[in-house]
Amino acid sequence: MKLDVKSVTLGDIDIAYLEQGEGRLIVCLHGFPDTAYSWQPLMERLANDGYRVVAPFLRGYAPSGLAPDGNYEGAANVRDITRLHEALGGDSDAILIGEDVGAAVAYTSAAAEPDRWSRIVGMSTPPRPFELAEFLTYDQLKRSWYPFFFQMDMAPAVLALNDFEIIRGLWETWAPDFDTTPWSARAVDALRGDGNRLAAVSWYRHVLNPPDDPDLARERALVGAYWKQPTLYFHGVNDQCVPVALPRAAHDQFQDGTVFHYLDGVGHFPHVEAPERVHSLFTEWMAS
Repeated sequence: MKLDVKSVTLGDIDIAYLEQGEGRLIVCLHGFPDTAYSWQPLMERLANDGYRVVAPFLRGYAPSGLAPDGNYEGAANVRDITRLHEALGGDSDAILIGEDVGAAVAYTSAAAEPDRWSRIVGMSTPPRPFELAEFLTYDQLKRSWYPFFFQMDMAPAVLALNDFEIIRGLWETWAPDFDTTPWSARAVDALRGDGNRLAAVSWYRHVLNPPDDPDLARERALVGAYWKQPTLYFHGVNDQCVPVALPRAAHDQFQDGTVFHYLDGVGHFPHVEAPERVHSLFTEWMAS
């Protein structure tokens, strides 16, 4: 089913999103290098269950707008999602799902706005305190070369070389047993603009060097904080970006009572590679 792209102005930025279904609100946050389109297989299943499912394009990912102040840090995305919840008329029953950097935004949003989000689903990225603690091992540095490369001035331009070879290659590497071609093509479309590529790499630049924005001090202080909501976590056993050993060792960094599912034969993108399994396990969790 082809979904129309909608748009809403949130403060000083226009955020585009996909929407399907009616009922209890679910917001799905994509990661890098990804777009809202990758949620469509899961969105259709959830909409058929009676949910209203919304998948925004994170700030800077076309067709969402570029940040006028150049701020793409996680805290700015948290503020966007809070404002999106308001714009959509969300209530305290809303559910937040995030994958990769979208999971990081979901965790902080849960801590910052506990009265907006009743349940949290994370995929492919464990909470940040553990991630940073384990980041500097040799094996993980080999996998995680790209955040360091993104600190270089040339990075946005290099991403476009050879028909976006790096973007397509990351998808292929991170999900080696899955045909990633249609999904990486969507990511390429979202990052064709010079400003869009700068936005994507700026997420990583701003992790350790966030812009000077005192209005985001509260959200920034809650990065890595615990949240209280019931949580479901998915990770592909064959993830070649974040190896499954990391979340397995990070259970104590999650909210107490978190339900973990490690998916055999799945790489870094569970919502794309195994939407039927994710949907079934999500439905089971919601009923528990």
